[in-house]
Amino acid sequence: MTETVNLTPNFRAALYEFIAQFAAPVIDKSAIFYGNQNNIALPENNDYIIFSYLSSVRHGTNSERWEKTDGNDYLYLSNTIEVIVQIDCYAVTTNGNDGINAMLRAQALETVARSTAGVQFFNDRGISLLYADDPRDATFVGDSDSYVRRSTLTIHLSFESQVRTSVDYFYNVKLDLKNVDVSYPPVEDDNANKK
Repeated sequence: MTETVNLTPNFRAALYEFIAQFAAPVIDKSAIFYGNQNNIALPENNDYIIFSYLSSVRHGTNSERWEKTDGNDYLYLSNTIEVIVQIDCYAVTTNGNDGINAMLRAQALETVARSTAGVQFFNDRGISLLYADDPRDATFVGDSDSYVRRSTLTIHLSFESQVRTSVDYFYNVKLDLKNVDVSYPPVEDDNANKK
C-alpha cells in the first residue's frame, strides 16, 4: 500500500512565532491571526496583526532521492519554492491614540527580517528568509466610519517542499528461459520444397 507524507516545513507556524517574538511594541499572541480563516472574531480595539499567504513560485525542477528504511523503499520528491507572505499590522486609533503602533510593528518586523537575527530564526526552522519589502501605509475606514490604522509589508521565504512516498517494487523475477529453436523447432513447409 502506497503511503505519501508531506515533509515540507510549516512556514505558517514559523511566521506566527516570528511575529510574536519580534513585533514591537509587543502584541498579545491571541491578537495574531493567520489570514483568510472563517469564524474568527477580531479584537474590538483594532490592535492586532494578520499574516496571509499571497503566492508561491517554484525555482528549478524536482529532485528525486531513493532511500531504503525498515524494509521499505521510499522516494523523496523535492523542489525549492519561494513563498510570499503579507503581514498587516493594525493599531488602535480611538481615545486619542494615533495608531502609530501599526507602523512601529511593521517597521520592527521589516528591520529584523533584514538582519542576521531574522535569517537565523527561520534557518533554525528549515526555512530561508530571502528579504522583506518596505512597510507601507494601508489605512482604511472601518465599520464605525473611523480610520483603522494599518501598515503592511511582505516577506519572502524559501524552503524545500518535500514529499515522501512509498514505492512498490519487486526483489526478483522467476524466469523460464527457453531456447526458441529447441523448444519450438521450425516446421518445414511442404510447398517450399516443391519449387
